Amino acid sequence: MIGPTIGLLGGGQLGQMLILAGLPLGLSFVVWDPDPESPAGKLSTRHFCEPYDSRETHKEFARLSDLVTYEFENIPYPLVAELEQKVSLPQGSSLLSTCQHRICEKQTLKQLSIATAPFQSVASTRALEECLQQWQTPILLKTCMGGYDGKGQRKVDKVADAEAAFQDLQGDQRELIAEGWLPFEREISSLVARSTTGEIHCFPVVENVHEAGILASSLVPARISEDLNRKALNITTQIAQGLKLHGMLAIEMFVMPDGQLLVNELAPRPHNSGHYTQDGTNVCQFEQHLRAICGWPLREPKLHSPTVMLNLLGEHISALQAWHLGLPAEAHLHWYGKAEARPGRKMAHLNLCAASLDEALEELEKWKLRSPPKGIYT
Repeated sequence: MIGPTIGLLGGGQLGQMLILAGLPLGLSFVVWDPDPESPAGKLSTRHFCEPYDSRETHKEFARLSDLVTYEFENIPYPLVAELEQKVSLPQGSSLLSTCQHRICEKQTLKQLSIATAPFQSVASTRALEECLQQWQTPILLKTCMGGYDGKGQRKVDKVADAEAAFQDLQGDQRELIAEGWLPFEREISSLVARSTTGEIHCFPVVENVHEAGILASSLVPARISEDLNRKALNITTQIAQGLKLHGMLAIEMFVMPDGQLLVNELAPRPHNSGHYTQDGTNVCQFEQHLRAICGWPLREPKLHSPTVMLNLLGEHISALQAWHLGLPAEAHLHWYGKAEARPGRKMAHLNLCAASLDEALEELEKWKLRSPPKGIYT
């Protein structure tokens, strides 16, 4: 290999796609993931299939890695902070710590003068009731750490529901955050890469449709005005610069009826909503992330064609098996190779490139790979 060896913390599908993007660049990879069926581990030079608190693995992983990156946020912060003292870790442990904790993340955005939903730490049912009374709106009650894909959160519509929601999320045992409910029109995300040299490039803004808290589909370009598109990219650049980002960052935003953009959350790594870049743009988010952390020149992303990305979960696999050999050339299937197909588990995604979003959506409707996500056609 002509490039450095990348130590990859976490070995899911994001890690798998990082490796697939990095091998043609001359990079090699070692993976640390406790899962013996890790999709990334199967492609790596070496897979450390050990718990993240293994001291022996810690030493060997650091020894074999020229630099380290993490593919998702649920990596123990102490591990990342300690590795950062021994080997180059361009993303840094500080950003990971910020994005692992919802209140810290919101406070950081506030310090950067970025608008978000109203939020408040809640340590009791009474505190939750006060938020409901003060904001005069339903509330999303969330765990501060560990939730993803709609897990670890409950909607609270009225004061009478506060006690049950608080107990359901074990508020007496862990920290919770209350966020004001937002009557948004659309959900969008913006992806940006910033290199260790300070070079920065944004990808086209994405429109996202969720079902049951899980991303169902992404559409590019987002169906928003030029003015909103410009605002989203300005917010994205402001956050990336303010955080001194190294690598990829995804920023989820809500489009409000009055045209305001409110930031929902950050993901300091390649993101599900950026999967369209594998086929829809001249450089994918995975290659761009690797270029950024290696300090290599970034590529300026350009959209080849309108693209719809469709997530395929465990419950969609039977339909996929019936169709995948007959998909047209414009449809690109990315299979993760996971051993067990469970409902709600991300198993693959499909990118459909077309002359227009309408044409792509019409084509998807023919296949019946999954029921059309609510909102995808509006």
